[in-house]
Amino acid sequence: MSVRLPFVLLCVFTAIEALGNDVDSDKDGLSDYQEVHKYFTNPNQHDSDGDGIQDGDWHERREYTYTVRSVVKVMRPCNVEVANDDYQDARLLSETEKYVELEVIHYPLNKNGEGIGSVRHWQKQADAQEAYLRPGITTNWDDLMRKDLLEGLRKDDIDPQRLTDKQIVEKVSRWLLARGKYRYMYSTAFLHFPNGEAKIFPGLEKAFRSEKGNTDLPFQEHLQHEVFGKGMFYNKSYGTCGSTAIYLTTGLRAIGIPTRMVLAIPVVDSSDPRQMKMIEENISNHKVRQTIRKGLPSAASFSAHTFNEVYVGGRWHRLNSGKLGQNSYGTGAMGMLTHIHTFHDMSEAGITETWGWRYGRGERDDTFRGTNPYRTTEISDRFGIHSKMENHPVEEVKVVVITKAYWFFSDQRAEWIAVESVKKNKDGHILVHVNVSFDDLKKTYPKLGTEFLLTAEGKPTIRAQAERGYWNQECYIRIPANDFAKMVTSVPYQVTPTNQTSEYRWKVNENVRITKN
Repeated sequence: MSVRLPFVLLCVFTAIEALGNDVDSDKDGLSDYQEVHKYFTNPNQHDSDGDGIQDGDWHERREYTYTVRSVVKVMRPCNVEVANDDYQDARLLSETEKYVELEVIHYPLNKNGEGIGSVRHWQKQADAQEAYLRPGITTNWDDLMRKDLLEGLRKDDIDPQRLTDKQIVEKVSRWLLARGKYRYMYSTAFLHFPNGEAKIFPGLEKAFRSEKGNTDLPFQEHLQHEVFGKGMFYNKSYGTCGSTAIYLTTGLRAIGIPTRMVLAIPVVDSSDPRQMKMIEENISNHKVRQTIRKGLPSAASFSAHTFNEVYVGGRWHRLNSGKLGQNSYGTGAMGMLTHIHTFHDMSEAGITETWGWRYGRGERDDTFRGTNPYRTTEISDRFGIHSKMENHPVEEVKVVVITKAYWFFSDQRAEWIAVESVKKNKDGHILVHVNVSFDDLKKTYPKLGTEFLLTAEGKPTIRAQAERGYWNQECYIRIPANDFAKMVTSVPYQVTPTNQTSEYRWKVNENVRITKN
């Protein structure tokens, strides 16, 4: 089966709608806000460095800061209008019925997080963005939900009437996430909504079953835990990023905060070694190169991120789960993100027929050779001539410290580590918690030794092996069945790595012990 996407761009916003009613005091084509927070040029001078070229020139605006330039082909839907935002500039290079090719200038050192204003009497401003207050098919809040939401907030001493719009977003988003329970569910990419009804897109039934998570709920009931915001609110449940974005959009709109959803992609497809090589060869900034490399998802994964934008302080600002002012670079941004789409409701995103179909069917072609429906063909960086950014070398993490050891099949294992991940047999199964971040562990773990000994005075030494990798900061160690049988119960064993190298190594805190019950 092939799917033909209509030759349209969805969710077309004007620049004013996308960025807010910005003032441009010096008439150089750049808003005062962006000159201060993004470009670092002078908002009162149309030619900040006096070289005869206005600040708004495509190249001139890069001169006071550090930037990364990428050329990327993105499978539709992709909207160049919304791709121009407070974090990046974008322009169309070419397009086909299948994809859009963009030149994107990223501004990773932006100070948008410092530019978030707040309004005490915010209802009038919010009403001006009425389109982003209305419920949608998936963001289906109603008066009863609003009443129950406000009642729940008041019980926890959160009264929106007494808060600024910024405070509401910060407090309510965190409250909603804490109230609900996250579990892996990623089926939104395989659904469509004919006549407003959620259905599995024909041909993607197997993909839906594979990605709906460990739930045995009937289809319609499952939707109320992952896809429909009102159902997620009452079931106290939400799934991966797209589901989370629906949930927060529904809750925030119900209290009167204009909210919409944003789709962004990593700056390269990490499943393609050629694109990864471009990062190493063409990003000269040591810190930025390391941050991108750390943040990129694992090589085989389908990778994109859906999150929110909220209208606070008279401007649209990003909200990533409970973090208001999320940057496009660094922690929480897969290294560096490229904004490619904005939409009112998941039912209007238009990704199922293209992105979902390709992912669910495992398709590849000459344009998109990797796992993902995008491909970066060029990437480079530039230190602006007037930028004062320095380029210091960065230290690589080479020592991983184990701070805790516990049994995999125990109540100490986090709920998000699926019990099915390890087969319960006669082996011993250990998790150890380490002191380095997931991003650092991704690079360092393959260089670490794998052999461990478990020792206790006067008892046989037990062999163990680091296998299977890790979950976030939890690493897995297996004790072979014949060794596990030799462990003496109720005796604390010290965990000791053996095949260490001088450069990359494990270190175990002195008090780390594991005891067989």
